[in-house]
This record gives sequence, structure tokens and C-alpha cells, in this order.
Amino acid sequence: MGRFIAKDIPLPKDLNRDTPVEIETPDGIVEFFPHSVTRGTGFDKFCVTIHGICTTKIKPMTQCFVYFKGTGYGGNFTKVSELKHGYDVCFETIIPVPEYWGESQ
Repeated sequence: MGRFIAKDIPLPKDLNRDTPVEIETPDGIVEFFPHSVTRGTGFDKFCVTIHGICTTKIKPMTQCFVYFKGTGYGGNFTKVSELKHGYDVCFETIIPVPEYWGESQ
């Protein structure tokens, strides 16, 4: 049986609480629903912090991956706070692909 990988991360303009982000963790693929996105500036312009809600318990600061066009980009959950029905999380990664950001190459 083949290895499952997470679906491609939605483009920044499409990140919203109705479209889950799939992240590959050491324990399997988890989904979370973003409610805010912050992009870096200057030398950090390809950095992104995605804040959202997850129903699966996540281990903070563990190496995880998001995918864009089949290529994995490492990142980690920098914040995990338990809520009544899930977890409030922040995921940080770097996606150094101008196409992902809607920029010409």
C-alpha cells in the first residue's frame, strides 16, 4: 500500500475556516481550519503563520510538513492551546515558491 501524503495547502487567498489545511505530522495527517494568516515581510517574505482550530491533539514544535504541488515544506506548530471542543493552534512554515504567493518568478 502506498504512503499517503497531505493534500496541497490552499493558496493564501483561499485560506479560510471552510477550507481545511492538511498537515503531515509524525502521527499522521491532521486537518485544521484557519481563521487568520500572517505573511512575513522583507527577507522573511516566504514565511507564513496560520492560526486556526484543530480537532486532533498536536505536539508543539514537532517537525511537520505541508505540501504544494507535491513538494513538502517543513514547519511546526508553535502554539497549541486546548479548547472545549478542540485545539487552538498556530502553524509556521516557509514556502519559498513565488507561484504559491501569486508572484511572477
